[in-house]
Amino acid sequence: MQTFFPRLLAASAMLTGTVVMADSPPAGATSCTGCHAADTISLDALSADEIVQAMADFRSGARDSTLMQRIAAGFTTGEAEAIAAWLTRE
Repeated sequence: MQTFFPRLLAASAMLTGTVVMADSPPAGATSCTGCHAADTISLDALSADEIVQAMADFRSGARDSTLMQRIAAGFTTGEAEAIAAWLTRE
């Protein structure tokens, strides 16, 4: 019984590509605060949909940047959605 939950999470990760625990940040989310802290280039005013769209635009090259294009290329749409949901949680 104790091995069921970890196996369920592993199966979920294989099927969806992401696993998000209640208050645990999804993979890659905590690195955002390195540049996007509240006192710098804050993401606080953006909705989750706006963050996902920005990540998609960076990934496709539709939005220019010096760094974000390379960072966004490393995330799938599902991962970007999980990160956006975590960043905009209340």
